[in-house]
Amino acid sequence: MQGCSANVKDICDKLKNTFLDIKNTLRFRRTNSYTGVVDKIRIAYIQPKREKVYLIVLMAESEVRDILRSEHHKVVSHRKPTRRSWGGKNPNCAVDSYDTDYWDEIQRLLTQLV
Repeated sequence: MQGCSANVKDICDKLKNTFLDIKNTLRFRRTNSYTGVVDKIRIAYIQPKREKVYLIVLMAESEVRDILRSEHHKVVSHRKPTRRSWGGKNPNCAVDSYDTDYWDEIQRLLTQLV
């Protein structure tokens, strides 16, 4: 989290708290570059960058786009090698978050994910 803006730190904290509000038995596994969200298996990754947070979700891109209808949060599809490194054979994509606007959509996404 060094070198990240205060906004990014707030988003990461809010993501963790939202995950725990949905299901308080979730675990978080930190590495140098990301935090894995684990419910029996990994279900998401939180990857902070300088000005934004990538939320990598193990869910099909079409489902994520259906939930994030406002298009405020950018949905990024992964190419095959990147998709394989994050989720193996599971479908996955990333959601770019720059702020906490439209947080209700993120909450619905996390609820669907858990």
